[in-house]
Amino acid sequence: MKKSFLPLLFIFAIFSMSARAQTVTIPENFEGVPGQQVSIPVTVDTDGQEICSFDFEIHYDNSVLEFIEITGFGGGGSLDANDDAGDSPLKIGWNSTDSDTGITPDDGEVLLYIVFDYEGQSSTLNFEDPNTFGASALTDCSGDNVVVEATFNNGSIIPVSAPVPVSGWALMIGFGLMVVFVVLRIVKP
Repeated sequence: MKKSFLPLLFIFAIFSMSARAQTVTIPENFEGVPGQQVSIPVTVDTDGQEICSFDFEIHYDNSVLEFIEITGFGGGGSLDANDDAGDSPLKIGWNSTDSDTGITPDDGEVLLYIVFDYEGQSSTLNFEDPNTFGASALTDCSGDNVVVEATFNNGSIIPVSAPVPVSGWALMIGFGLMVVFVVLRIVKP
């Protein structure tokens, strides 16, 4: 009985390792300075799978984030982004110009950056559920545009305080007070 169970366990282990799903991730608790632009990375892990197109639908609080542009994508082809006049969701789509070749990003590589004007406060950035019509998806380069099984990891943005700039006068006054203190310590033992 033990001998027949081990081969089945071995076969299950091999298929489990080879069936690793691809992931698309927006970072959790991405920190942004209120009143400034933020470039939020979208990373991918395709496990070596070549991708010929993708569609992302990302929901966010449009009172906190205002979509500006997509940057950092180097895949060629046709990349479009639309937030329907400032309303969430943001729809991002890309198709390779050559249906036989696409992109094969390294695992954990930044696929693109979504640039927003950030008003402050916290906001989630959630991918549309992949099980709904028109949802987020990756497709392969098989010629049939087969949807690749993928996990979409939602993210969020949180505010951080901007560093307080120190003026030249404040530095000179601080340095002057330090010199006076040192001189007084030397003169008055």
